[in-house]
Amino acid sequence: MGPKKKDKKKAKAEEVVVEESEYDAMDLEMLREVVPMLRQQLEKSMFDRNYVQLERVRGRPSCSDGDDTWLNA
Repeated sequence: MGPKKKDKKKAKAEEVVVEESEYDAMDLEMLREVVPMLRQQLEKSMFDRNYVQLERVRGRPSCSDGDDTWLNA
């Protein structure tokens, strides 16, 4: 029975379902217009994400001030 389980797992891994996206139906010219907008959107999302992470780090107490009471919380 052990090998049958491996076969089922292998079969599941081989089944890749590719869903059609809205970009599949676009012609080349439209895609050339969309790509720069998507890059700009990605850049803004990455900037926002980095900003949020920076704010989280700033909100953490640092141990450089010598106050270790936050460690015991």
